[in-house]
Amino acid sequence: MQKLGWPRTKIDLDACYQDHHDELARFESRSTLTWQRSLCRKLVTLMNRDLISTSLNHEHVLDLEGIKVRVKPNVFNPSLFLSGMFYAHLLTTVLPKKQPRRVLELGTGTGLGAIIAARSAEQVHASDINPEAVACARSNVEANQCLDTVKLGVGSLFEPWSGNKYDLILFNPPYYIGEAQTPLEQALYAGKALETISNFAMLAGQYLNDRASILLLLSSEAVCSRIIGILNRQGFQWRLIAVSDFFIELFYLFEFQPLVKD
Repeated sequence: MQKLGWPRTKIDLDACYQDHHDELARFESRSTLTWQRSLCRKLVTLMNRDLISTSLNHEHVLDLEGIKVRVKPNVFNPSLFLSGMFYAHLLTTVLPKKQPRRVLELGTGTGLGAIIAARSAEQVHASDINPEAVACARSNVEANQCLDTVKLGVGSLFEPWSGNKYDLILFNPPYYIGEAQTPLEQALYAGKALETISNFAMLAGQYLNDRASILLLLSSEAVCSRIIGILNRQGFQWRLIAVSDFFIELFYLFEFQPLVKD
């Protein structure tokens, strides 16, 4: 069993909201990796390619943030993709302070985020487009004794949850540009024009209660300003509430809220 933690993280839950493109440009200039970091990342990726490929075909048991989860083949593994580790660490830190009553997690994968959310929320809905991921999540939710709080569904984005509204939506989205060729790649690639992000942004407002918000995880590998711009054009303001520096990659947790209409 691997026991994993997370270093070098800054959290600011009092950060101001932004809603204009000048601030997006300033953020983008700060978030670009130096050429030295980019080179190191490419080398690490090349060295680990065979390890990752082999690991994806085997079952693993992980201990993240004090929660044991079993990762089935063809399911997003947070120990291999660093964003998943950062996501788990931040949810453990942030959710107890927010105390949402109803939470929706999209792209649940192993169900880890839903299990963490169940510690703070009265009701959690969680879904994934990959049926194998939902089966994996269901076994982990049951093993962590959260079945009374967590309800799972199979489908793209909000499909299983029509008519519901939430105090908080959690999403560790696919943010690479390109078409997914396998069920696992659906957790990584958002389409040639980031269609997954665009569809999410168009629909999300319908599923939010008053004063509700969205927590969205991105990294320096994503086209952050473009993704934020997509949500901004759908009427969301944003703020950066956490950053983690893993040297070869920077991770960001953004919070989005609908713009207040005059």
